[in-house]
Amino acid sequence: MADTLTPEMREGMPEPEGYRINSLPDENDIVFGKGPITEETSRNMILDYPDSVLKFLQGKDLDERPLSPDVSGIHAIWRERGLRKDILQKYFLHFMDWPDGIPSATMLDLLSDVRDKIRDLGKPKK
Repeated sequence: MADTLTPEMREGMPEPEGYRINSLPDENDIVFGKGPITEETSRNMILDYPDSVLKFLQGKDLDERPLSPDVSGIHAIWRERGLRKDILQKYFLHFMDWPDGIPSATMLDLLSDVRDKIRDLGKPKK
């Protein structure tokens, strides 16, 4: 199941610089679209599908096991549509403010960190 922000979660949420928060997937949406994947949709994937981003970048499932053949096949389709690991990783590391790369942690801990960062975007600044 995709980890998508609902319209209610997005309401009032500021847009991080360079990241547009989509309310509905479009033709270029990485998970549900069939069109070419652009740098913009790669950036948006971080907010809309953080679990899929981690799986794609780390090459393993959230339970630390290798990806299933089905998921690997989906990733191959994404690559054919234009998703590039280097570009997605660049945006992901920038978004997370991890200049030294993805920290050594379990997939679930990394996903928790990403979700916390997304959730913090909606909090008013003090």
